[in-house]
Amino acid sequence: MKNDKSGAKGDIIEITIPKNYYTYIGTSAEDAVETYNKMGDKFCKSAKAINGNVVIKVTETQQKNLIKQNDDKIKTILAEYQRANKKYVFEEKDGVLIYRYDEKLNAMIEQKAIVAVVSLYGLNYILENNKTDWKVNVEVYNCHNDKLIQKATAPNDVVMVKYDQWLESYKKEAE
Repeated sequence: MKNDKSGAKGDIIEITIPKNYYTYIGTSAEDAVETYNKMGDKFCKSAKAINGNVVIKVTETQQKNLIKQNDDKIKTILAEYQRANKKYVFEEKDGVLIYRYDEKLNAMIEQKAIVAVVSLYGLNYILENNKTDWKVNVEVYNCHNDKLIQKATAPNDVVMVKYDQWLESYKKEAE
């Protein structure tokens, strides 16, 4: 067994990614462990599943590499989302992920832009802070009239806008 003090930059950091994260993204801790262990030494020393949680051992450099990899994925996903329509906007403001789009957004792009990005923000929070009490606040607005359609907090809420919510967002306020 390797000496755990052989980190590229100092000591090994042990980070627990909680079971509720894997429940939220729809995968298992075992699958995550397999993925982390296959990522190689650039990203992770080791990973193991304990009671549905995933415990990874990383150096500070590996921790930064994981976060950067997630940031790069977020940028790629959001670029596709924003290419779909110039009115589609994403911003992070005061710790809230804000999406402005409409019912015409392709369902696959919508799922990636919301579920994947929210998941990656959550994972980065866990990796950066080494805390298991992660949450991501999300707001969805109609890009044509700026009406708030949905507020949600992952992992407790599923962020999914239904067609009738879009229709309701176009109705004029009663005078």
